[in-house]
Amino acid sequence: LSLLDRRGKFKRLAPLRLILLAVLLFRTGCVLLPFYGLYLADGVHLGGATITTVVACFGLGGLVADFVMPAMVSRLSPGRTIMVALALQAVTLLIAAFALDPFTLFLLTAAWGFCYEMVNPTCFALIAQAVDKDSEKVAFAALRLYINAGMGIGPIIGSMIYALEMPFLL
Repeated sequence: LSLLDRRGKFKRLAPLRLILLAVLLFRTGCVLLPFYGLYLADGVHLGGATITTVVACFGLGGLVADFVMPAMVSRLSPGRTIMVALALQAVTLLIAAFALDPFTLFLLTAAWGFCYEMVNPTCFALIAQAVDKDSEKVAFAALRLYINAGMGIGPIIGSMIYALEMPFLL
């Protein structure tokens, strides 16, 4: 492909800018599980077994989402599913910042995992619907790039926040 052809393909991704930005921000925040464990130890003063169980609830929530997601997407549409998942995740994490009870943290962490798993596959479906076949390869590559960039940025931000001794921000 010539440079002109490549630029044309990237220009066709312009309508996806918002979803790509949302994915970047979403993935930046979701790589915080190790720091969440530190917060639970230092901020909430939970023991190792309880922290392990709380963090494992993230995976359990994601597993439940894998079973529920197809029905939810068919009822709400991919775009609305993403918006609902992001809004619920924000509310869940805000409440979790003030929760001290392990059972509450189990439930909130499972809800966080549920919301997390709802976004990624739905983004792929939304992009597949939004671009033509010629642009799919570039669109999916851009999505993977934003996912990976977020996963790289998240730990950097998390470690800086933790180093500044402000674990409540995690």
